[in-house]
Amino acid sequence: MTRVLAITRRQADTLFAAADKAGGIVEVETPIGTIRIIPAALAGKPKPIDKEPEGYL
Repeated sequence: MTRVLAITRRQADTLFAAADKAGGIVEVETPIGTIRIIPAALAGKPKPIDKEPEGYL
């Protein structure tokens, strides 16, 4: 389930920049819960469900 955060675009950009610069995960406590921002370098690539697709065109 997703919810809209009550933060501005500038605040969101600052959080993303902080996570990227720190090279780690940034966690922010909000009234609706903890928000965890993971830089793309640490997120890992999604693994395919089907290793050898069958029946695809």
